[in-house]
Amino acid sequence: MTKTSIDFAQELNAEQYQVVTEGDGPCLVLAGPGSGKTRTLVYRVAYLLSQGVSPTEILLLTFTNKAAKEMLHRVELLWGRFPAGLVGGTYHHCGNFSLRRYAESVGYTRSFGILDRSDSKAFISEALAELKITKDKRFPKAEVILGIISFAANSCRDIVPVILSQYPYLEQFIPDIERIAIVYRRRKKEANVMDYDDLLSNWLSLFSVNLSAREFYQEKFRYILVDEYQDTNRLQFEIIKVLSGKHQNVMVVGDDGQSIYSFRAAEIKNVLDFAKVFPKAKVFRLETNYRSAPEILKLANESIKKNQNQFPKTLKSSRKSGPKPVLVSVENGFGEAQFVTQRILELLSEQIPVSEIAVLFRARYQATELEMALTARGIPYLVRGGLRFYEQAHVKDVLSYLSILVNDRDEIAWRRILLHVEGIGPGYFKRIYQQIRQADQPLTAFCDSESLSGVPSRSQSGVANLRKLFRELAVPESINQPAGAIKKILDSDYRAYCLATYPDGPERILEIEELTKIAALFDSTERFLSETIMGENYQDEMFKDNPETGKKFLTLSTIHQAKGLEWKAVFILSLTDGRFPHIKATQNREGLEEERRLFYVAVTRAKSILYLLQPMVSSGWDGKSVIQQLSPFVQELPESCYQKQ
Repeated sequence: MTKTSIDFAQELNAEQYQVVTEGDGPCLVLAGPGSGKTRTLVYRVAYLLSQGVSPTEILLLTFTNKAAKEMLHRVELLWGRFPAGLVGGTYHHCGNFSLRRYAESVGYTRSFGILDRSDSKAFISEALAELKITKDKRFPKAEVILGIISFAANSCRDIVPVILSQYPYLEQFIPDIERIAIVYRRRKKEANVMDYDDLLSNWLSLFSVNLSAREFYQEKFRYILVDEYQDTNRLQFEIIKVLSGKHQNVMVVGDDGQSIYSFRAAEIKNVLDFAKVFPKAKVFRLETNYRSAPEILKLANESIKKNQNQFPKTLKSSRKSGPKPVLVSVENGFGEAQFVTQRILELLSEQIPVSEIAVLFRARYQATELEMALTARGIPYLVRGGLRFYEQAHVKDVLSYLSILVNDRDEIAWRRILLHVEGIGPGYFKRIYQQIRQADQPLTAFCDSESLSGVPSRSQSGVANLRKLFRELAVPESINQPAGAIKKILDSDYRAYCLATYPDGPERILEIEELTKIAALFDSTERFLSETIMGENYQDEMFKDNPETGKKFLTLSTIHQAKGLEWKAVFILSLTDGRFPHIKATQNREGLEEERRLFYVAVTRAKSILYLLQPMVSSGWDGKSVIQQLSPFVQELPESCYQKQ
């Protein structure tokens, strides 16, 4: 036993202390939000070291490099020095480390290279060229195909069921995508390179083809600690199962109530079925919450207990009582934006820093009206994990079409649109644009097929479709009704382009449909563009004027991006049936329960102040108003959990 000055009983609460000191054997630690799970893991490592366990016998698995560095740094601070030989990092880091030693067993040399995302897309593009697959405008781009292959690898499933469940609009292309996957796999082997998914799948394969390697790592890692276990996918779970096969000292820490990444292949049953895989498993619960006021936790507890597939737990607050969460019903999305913006200004006047306020939403498009309102009121904001609405590629694409209607000499807009056409690169664009620019009426010249030369043969069809669209757009009703123009753009080739180009194509289409609601407020495309661009420029100036970029901004975030974070005041938007929960998720119990877990995550981001927003009317992108019902996640709560405003 190694001497240590750490007083574990004094520095941990009773729940944490039990985990740290009684965590031998297979252990499932159900760590509720704000319960100090990272602290518990760090102290568990220190406790093992104090009991004489060699650092080289401990494996600490995390999901991000940032989390790994933070955890290892905290171990060093707690222990007083870095325990030399302690292995900690992401699954991919540890897989790379292992494969460097045994690469030959899986058909590689030890000097294998690692493909980044752009390299992988290039390999997919080369596979497309090798197979000479006829390019249908709806055929998925390399980015989308790579996403399909990756999901299949991480879920340990074949490509066909992945496409049918995750990408049903690509079903007709299944045979070609399967062929591409085979060539992609072969080309990687020939080039002695792996992508990130290979670092895991080949690591797992290693244990099957090389028993000595399997025995070496099973013997080496007497203690395995896994962070964020609820986010593990099937491939990661199988690796954990093999590594812990001998000593069975595997401690997984997570919360089934926060399992929200099935779209990334994470499987909640890895948590729910832990005791089936490890029959002697102990189950611990960390239920003392250090983040949120009791009133917020009461609402969270009442919500999550409606899920059937879970380990029941009840969060208990260590904080003083605060205000009840507030349910606010507003007329529509614009009313929602106005309320949130006004309340934020009031919170700022109450000396709550803007960096302590966040607005969360189920889907990115639900914050469109809010971004406009924030810009108008001069409130600087950052979109976590993404771009502001008008900075996104698909939104800029649509605005480029409209820009040409207003100014048909707009070279930037023409470039953006023409480069989307198959076969047109920068060189062909310059030739075509020179002809357009020199005409008295550039748009008319473009629409006249006889006046335009230099279009490559494989681009003729795409250019013809573009001409047809602009003929439909260049009429008074489109020029004066930007919402109608956007509908025509989306109903042209652009919808197929979105689905083929972006892994999140369906969500981007929803965002374009949301743009029509804003455009419907304007009776002139010119005025719509002018106010949109002016607003963005104004927002840019607010960012430039702030010397503490990244520290003094309101946070806008999808709930998925907000997991693990916290703010003093939180607003949750669009709590209506069909928006939250997402309409597609209500088709089965598993989907609905994951949506409820998403609501649980959103609620537990708040420390003191929580607002739940319900727009009562939605304007469809066809211009019709639809009455919206309150989200079932709020309807099912006892009214004592919140107050109405």
